[in-house]
Amino acid sequence: MLGADLIVNVIKQMESFGEIQLFTNDFVLSHINHAAKMHHLIIHPQDPSTDFLKEIYKDIPDHRVIDKKISSKRLTEAINQAERIIFLGHGCSIGLLDFYSSKKIQFMINHKQVPLIKDKNECLFIWCHADEFVWYHKLSGFCTGMFISELQEAVQYGFKDATQAEIDLSNKEFVKLVANHLHLPTKELLTAVKLNYAQLAAQNTIAQFNLDRLYAF
Repeated sequence: MLGADLIVNVIKQMESFGEIQLFTNDFVLSHINHAAKMHHLIIHPQDPSTDFLKEIYKDIPDHRVIDKKISSKRLTEAINQAERIIFLGHGCSIGLLDFYSSKKIQFMINHKQVPLIKDKNECLFIWCHADEFVWYHKLSGFCTGMFISELQEAVQYGFKDATQAEIDLSNKEFVKLVANHLHLPTKELLTAVKLNYAQLAAQNTIAQFNLDRLYAF
């Protein structure tokens, strides 16, 4: 995880290039300190194909992981207790899916949970087409559009010459960048991730595809 002083220096550099709105050091540092103390809820359905996403939250000091379907009551309690929620896995515009542990297609998160997360402004929604879910329900946070993380997805979207090594590199760099910048406010998190992910995207077509589909609302 990046230290506070280093993050401030990075933000200063971004400001000098007009990348982000000017913030005072006190604002940034207070947000970093607050984020470090947040109680995080991680909703990440079990699935070996998305294990690489664990890198995003493995070093968060105070977090709880829900990786399989639980009762509506327990899920509601967990969401209400969390200051920040990170949603990860496979999904679609309707919500976050859980089909590996249950052996059937069901939603871990969908419109039913929207009222519970409506007022949480620092969430991360990382699944395919999560941007449509966030936009439709007028939520706020960092989110992904279609995100290629598997070879079959690359082929589906026209990258017939893509290799597993290329996809693995894209996945690894993305999660590292998100993890390293989690302390930033949502829109600055997006800016920092895109700025650095673009370096790989210049020579990795999968990373370029994913880069073009990162958002903050």
